Amino acid sequence: MTERGFTVMEVVVAVLVMALLVGGLMGLLGGNLRLLRRGSERVMAEHVIQQVLNMHIRDEEPASASGQWDGFDWVLTVDDVTPADGPMKLYELCVECMGRKGCVRVARPAH
Repeated sequence: MTERGFTVMEVVVAVLVMALLVGGLMGLLGGNLRLLRRGSERVMAEHVIQQVLNMHIRDEEPASASGQWDGFDWVLTVDDVTPADGPMKLYELCVECMGRKGCVRVARPAH
């Protein structure tokens, strides 16, 4: 007489192996989703920085400010970095958003 089918032990081992494989795949998918979200947040933060700098770069006398853009908080700092003998006023505008920072220097006629 030949036996057909699987023993209980073989079924248990097969189920455990499948559970481990599925668990590993779920962990990989979850990690990839986190990386994707973090990457898109960084891209959005860079966009916010660029937009805020574009808004304030034309100000005659830029001033520090803060606000929110598409749900992202940003902070603009303005420093007067004019050299002592400079014929122009020189400002450094820096925007920080989500731990990322972008800066630009602009010159204005001295009054």
